[in-house]
Amino acid sequence: MASVWYPARDVGRYARAPWMLAAPLRALLASGGFDADVAVAPLTVGHEGAPVRRTGGRLPVVVYSHGAHEHRADNTIVVQELASHGYVVVTVDHTYDAFSEFPDGRLIVPSDDYPMYPGDFAEDSRFVLDQIEVPPWPGEELLKDTVVQLVIDDSGDRKDGTRTAHVGRQ
Repeated sequence: MASVWYPARDVGRYARAPWMLAAPLRALLASGGFDADVAVAPLTVGHEGAPVRRTGGRLPVVVYSHGAHEHRADNTIVVQELASHGYVVVTVDHTYDAFSEFPDGRLIVPSDDYPMYPGDFAEDSRFVLDQIEVPPWPGEELLKDTVVQLVIDDSGDRKDGTRTAHVGRQ
């Protein structure tokens, strides 16, 4: 799964985006030993479906891949900060290593049955990089005539540095 964050305009009539969808949040809470209904997701400063704020130039694009055993919402504050400075940021959840929900309602959670290795993370990141260039997809107009960069969250996990090397080789 992926999310796209971008500089927006005329946000007043658009709903604020939740930090995390309800089903993955419930699974995340339960995995930590909390009652699944102990909290609801806070709202972010992002607004779902708001029009893009363009300044006339190309928008730089960053693909943000979270660290191992995390999820794309972990660094929402950093992603929103980048978007507020004119970047389009595509955040990625790695299947079997994140709490996420597909558009069809299917919930995924980290799984010991499918261990993730650096090459798996690299494959996910490479897939997202490749798909950014293949229309049609929702939000594709954000990425026309842009420069795409890959950013890996290297939060101390050895897999992250190895993944960066794998992506660079592909």
